[in-house]
Amino acid sequence: MTNQQGIVMEATERTAFLREMGYGTLALARDDEAYAIPMSYGYDGDRQFFFQFGSLDGGTKDEFLETTSRARLVVTEMDGVHEWRSVVAAGALTPVPDVESAEAFERLATDASIPPLRAFGARSEDVEFELVRMNVDELTGYQGTAYDAA
Repeated sequence: MTNQQGIVMEATERTAFLREMGYGTLALARDDEAYAIPMSYGYDGDRQFFFQFGSLDGGTKDEFLETTSRARLVVTEMDGVHEWRSVVAAGALTPVPDVESAEAFERLATDASIPPLRAFGARSEDVEFELVRMNVDELTGYQGTAYDAA
């Protein structure tokens, strides 16, 4: 189906795209202030994304993570005016309990595009890590006309 936003992606196309990309922009919010950050993710192929937050004590990311009740993940790829794909997922963020961390680590190892830790400008031993899950309640995907099979 084509509309002004492009062609609606089928569930299998969305899943393949999300697994291929492994990173996107995660938007968090506090009151009337937004905070968007590039994040690698793991995806269960259905309704859960997994993130490994790395932060320094008291960092901005921590502050927004604590106050965000609902987040959005935007994953895009643009190769040309008709060759683009975009998926937006929205849902609540919750910590992953230790007893469920194996699935999160497996998904991250399989799907995530993880940047070097030096991106923080700190020693790796000073960075605290937390596994977080997004329980998706809204998932949409569109693509450019170059992907139209018709």
